[in-house]
Amino acid sequence: MAASRNGALVGEFRQSGGIHLALPFDAVSPLTRWRIARRLKAAVIAHRITVIHAYGRRGARLARAVSRATGVPFVASPIANEAHEPERWVVPEMAAAQAIVAASDFVASLVPRALPAAPRVEVIPRGVDLTRFDPAAVRTEKLVRQMQDWRADDLSSVILMPGRLSPGKGHDILLKAMARMTNRQATCLIVARDEDNPKYRETLLTLIAELKLEGRVRFVGYAPDMPVAYMLADVVVVPSRTPEAFNSICAEALAMGRPVVATRAGGTPDIVVDGETGWLVPPADPDALAVALDAALALDESARVRLGEAGRARIESRFALAAVRQRMLALYEDVSGRGST
Repeated sequence: MAASRNGALVGEFRQSGGIHLALPFDAVSPLTRWRIARRLKAAVIAHRITVIHAYGRRGARLARAVSRATGVPFVASPIANEAHEPERWVVPEMAAAQAIVAASDFVASLVPRALPAAPRVEVIPRGVDLTRFDPAAVRTEKLVRQMQDWRADDLSSVILMPGRLSPGKGHDILLKAMARMTNRQATCLIVARDEDNPKYRETLLTLIAELKLEGRVRFVGYAPDMPVAYMLADVVVVPSRTPEAFNSICAEALAMGRPVVATRAGGTPDIVVDGETGWLVPPADPDALAVALDAALALDESARVRLGEAGRARIESRFALAAVRQRMLALYEDVSGRGST
């Protein structure tokens, strides 16, 4: 069972047999929050929930109250927030949890600094569905159709940047890096919903004009089939200027055998091994990013294959969805006391 404000995955969750409870978690009214807690308490009792998993401050606050009222233990996961320094991701409400689930070693390192009497910390990353993100599963006709839709069939080399339009993602750093690259033939495809942040998009368009990158950068909109999108890339770039708890784009791209250039921030070094599965550069450093992108695009075919195989192998060994799911279920059983029976 899951409770949220709704979201893109709710339909898929329900189709898989999950029960979803839509609640206004962003409400600030004390009365509304009290009503939410009542509904959560009733749901926990009615569905015989044995463990509550809360995300972020509001989730931890509600889970703490429901846990006290029902006796059902809870675990908590910090949520990365671009508006906050990482030290504020771990909040006091999480101290009452039976365990804190960190998405990366970086997040785990924040816990003892934020909570002197911290509960147990388990590093369980987000998983990658290796049946979906599999180069062998991408059909040729889908690849051709995507190339035509993006007018990418005549491009000599493609830099792919997926992710929502947000200053923290570092689009401007990438544009400045492209202006410094020796490879002037590469085209950058920015994969994001145009409606996400229209004001920021206009800022980027102005920067593109100032750097004379017209024709070398394209906003291609939303990609409904990301495995196909990754296959069009010669290199996937993740130039985040702010730390992230875990970077799913890096993990998905490596699963698809694509070289990755990313910034050394947050949980990304858990995924990308510099020099083995990709390149890591300092955040907000367009010169270093330009050098790494040039190196990635200069790989010969055998080097590209070796790098792709190493990336896929790392995801298979550490981030496979099935294994991550089992680790999470084992934690739930342990916390609930069912693991010892």
